Amino acid sequence: MAITDPTVPPKKRGCLFYGCLITSIVCVIGLALTILGVRAVYKKAVADFTTAQPETIQKGEIAPADLTALQARVERFEAALQNPKEQQELILTADDINALIANNPEFKSLAGKVYVMIEGDQVRSQVSVPLKDIGPLKFKGRYLNGVATIGLGLENGKLRITLQDVQVKGQSLPATIMTELKKQNWARDVQNDRGAANAIKKFESIKVEDGKVILKSKAPEAVPAPTP
Repeated sequence: MAITDPTVPPKKRGCLFYGCLITSIVCVIGLALTILGVRAVYKKAVADFTTAQPETIQKGEIAPADLTALQARVERFEAALQNPKEQQELILTADDINALIANNPEFKSLAGKVYVMIEGDQVRSQVSVPLKDIGPLKFKGRYLNGVATIGLGLENGKLRITLQDVQVKGQSLPATIMTELKKQNWARDVQNDRGAANAIKKFESIKVEDGKVILKSKAPEAVPAPTP
C-alpha cells in the first residue's frame, strides 16, 4: 500500500476494510438527510441537524517510518488474500485506519471530513460533510457535523456494516429515522460487486474488539474458488 504518484490514477481495491467503512458512513449521512429533508420537517431539519460552518476534524498523523511499516503490514495481508499460503491476521487501530485514509490518494477528499475512533467493540466516526440540495429543499451551503456509531462484522460469509446511532449537536437523530437507518446493511453494494464479494469470501472473520479491528484470512484449504 505504498503512496503512489498523484499524477497516476490509483488502483482500485475492491474491498479494503477502511474503504468500505468510510464509504458506508458517507452513505448513511446522505440517506439520513434525504429522510430528514421532507417538506413537513424541512425547517426543523435545517435548524436542528445542520450548521452553516463545517466542524474541524483532525486528520490521521503518522511518522514516515511508521507509515511505511503500516503499509507493509497491509500489503502482506492483501497478498495473503490473493495468494493464500497460510492464514494471516491484520490488526488495525483507529490511528492506523486514519493514517491509511489520510495517505491513500483514493480517499484524499475525505481527509478532514471523516475521523474514525474505536472504543471497545464499537467503531465510531466523527464526520463533517457538506450537503447538497435535495430537489426543492435547499441544503447547499450547510454542513452535517456529528458522530456515527457503526457495527461491523462478517455474517454468513458476507460483510455487514450497520448504523447503530448518529448524533448531531449532541442529540441522536429521531427514533423514527434511526429505525429505518438501522435496517440497512451499508455494505450491500460491496456484496453486489462480484470481485469484492469474492474477496470477502477469503476472510475467516472481521471483528472489532479491545479498540482494534481484527481481520483474519481463511486457511488456504478453506478459500473457495472465485465465482465466475
